[in-house]
Amino acid sequence: MSEMKVGDKILHNSHGPCRVTFIGTDYIGIVTEDGQNGMIRKDSGDFAPWNEEGEALWRTAIDTQEAQKEIEEEKPWPESTFNFETDGTPHYMGSHWDAFYEHGVKEIIEYLPKIVETGYPVSGFGDMDNPPRSLPQSWITGHHRIWPQQDRGAIVTIAADHKNKQMRVCTLFPFWPDGTSHRLVIRKVSIWESGVEAQISVELGDAGITFFDAHYLLNRGWYAQGKEYDFILTGIAYDAKPAEDREMPFTPHPDQVAWETMLARQRGEEPPEMTGSVHLGGLACLLPIPQWDADDFMFRGPVKTVKPFSGFLGQDGWLVGVTVMRFSNAQADVDLNIVITSRAWAGEAAPEVGQDIEGGLWLQGYLKRAY
Repeated sequence: MSEMKVGDKILHNSHGPCRVTFIGTDYIGIVTEDGQNGMIRKDSGDFAPWNEEGEALWRTAIDTQEAQKEIEEEKPWPESTFNFETDGTPHYMGSHWDAFYEHGVKEIIEYLPKIVETGYPVSGFGDMDNPPRSLPQSWITGHHRIWPQQDRGAIVTIAADHKNKQMRVCTLFPFWPDGTSHRLVIRKVSIWESGVEAQISVELGDAGITFFDAHYLLNRGWYAQGKEYDFILTGIAYDAKPAEDREMPFTPHPDQVAWETMLARQRGEEPPEMTGSVHLGGLACLLPIPQWDADDFMFRGPVKTVKPFSGFLGQDGWLVGVTVMRFSNAQADVDLNIVITSRAWAGEAAPEVGQDIEGGLWLQGYLKRAY
């Protein structure tokens, strides 16, 4: 497409038929059928000259994808919502204890017999009413117990092995109930090999996140793909520290400058100033950690609240409210309560309101309300 010119029609793999509005050295500007402007690299391989046959094939592929999506959405419950992981899918529950004990999970394991014998039954939303659907008879049953308090501490998940007439301990994890409430849409529930543990993938505004379901056995009968729920989410920090206000020089590609200038003049506006530097102060982000589990995240954001605590599973620390997401539209900022133990905190002084902090966390949640 070396002879491409402004006004030409092209076919983009994702956007379909588009018009060329700008041609630079490395990028071209396009406008889609619905009036959205964008830039793509000339050498991306994502587009080709337009022709009727190519557009027809593209629209057929899009229709096929939509039809497949409808088929997936029309699957009967529970197949529509739940996905059983393959045997051997790795998860790293032991790492969640590093913020509490010098020797991590090895120390809390010593308390396991006491937790099983004297722990309280976990209670929550699922205790208030019967769910709208009955679980398949083949699903493994079980229960959660919590220790040393009725609402916070260590939760052990126990599966019932009816065939061998015994109970099986599956996992042990720290639990903090005082999180932040979020209206979420369920995408899928991934059931672990044990059958009694799960992670939930949800839509949070324009973002998608995954968290560990601390009350899974109580509430799984309520879950349905595409439905809205109120969940309480809490982060438990692996590590946290004051964030650096880094300044990075920013020099955009000349093609972007020329394209943005062209669009501004078309709107009757002054071209934007695009050179200078970028400050990370006030940045809010919650990003998956590569090679870790799906519910592990890197976070950064300004502190809104700080509440000290003491004696939580042997640790003092702070429950810190942090803004971890901002959206470009009218959606509200996303705040998250993060448990930061003194063992996990690397600052010389306690976290403070207005301070930017950063670190890594494990995201857990539980159902507050179903609609």
